[in-house]
Order: sequence, then structure tokens, then C-alpha cells
Amino acid sequence: MLSVLTNVALDANKRCFSLFTRSPLLFTHNTSTQAAIIRIGLSEMMRFSKRFYPSVQDSTFFESSGIADLITTCYGGRNRKCAEEFVRRGDTRGWDAIEKDLLGGQKLQGTLTSQELQLVLQREGAEIEFPFFDTVNKIAFHGLDAAEITKTAARGKQA
Repeated sequence: MLSVLTNVALDANKRCFSLFTRSPLLFTHNTSTQAAIIRIGLSEMMRFSKRFYPSVQDSTFFESSGIADLITTCYGGRNRKCAEEFVRRGDTRGWDAIEKDLLGGQKLQGTLTSQELQLVLQREGAEIEFPFFDTVNKIAFHGLDAAEITKTAARGKQA
């Protein structure tokens, strides 16, 4: 049962995380920077899962639902596609308009997940422990500049 719960947590986390890991702002950075952002994000996903599911094993993160799914989601998928458009538009029309324009009736999962994760982090007083999730939420819903994702990554490298 723990494995199922952990995989659900990983799936939710990667949806949130994939929103801005490949935004147009990052295309100006080399692939090493992009890879570092994904690595730091995986680290945060692992910490989050271990905090709420303490008996999770590291090997879980290297199964199909872990790193492979994270990379796939960051480089392709509707969350990444819509986040790119969000950055291009400068949030002039919001997520609902982006969904309507790009997804043909599908809905984004990353934005909803980000809001749910943020509620958990706030309830636990843990925003500072999970800076990527916090930054993604602030970009998506509170007007924070998308360039902050690289600054969050730089701080994560120092940790």
C-alpha cells in the first residue's frame, strides 16, 4: 500500500514541478542548467515524499513512476506546454484560457496539484523546506516572475 501512496505522491509532485521546468526562459540556459533544475526538483520530490511517507525507499524514485516519468513530463506534456504559453502571454488571460486554446477540452493537472500542495505546505508550515513547489505556485497564481525558477535552482545548488 505504501508503494501505491508514494507513486500517487510522486505523480502529483511531478505534475506541479513540470509546470515551469522547461519554460521559454530556460531555453536560454544550457542543458546542464535545465538538467540541474530537474535534479533539484527530484530531490525536493524525494524530501516531500519521505516527510509524509517516512518508510519510502530511495529505490522508489528510480522506478518508472519516478525519475523517468519526471523527465518525460518536464520535456513533453500538457503542463509544460501550457506553462510555456503562460510565460509567453505574461498571464494576460489566465490558465482557463490557455487550457481552452491549447488542450481541446483536456484539463491541466499541474495547476490544481500546485494549489493542493501549497495548502499542505502552508498547513505544515513547510514552504521554506520545499522552495520549488512554493516558487511554482507563486509563479502560477501570485504574479511571481517565472525567472525565479532559476534563482530557486541556484539556491538549491548551494544547499
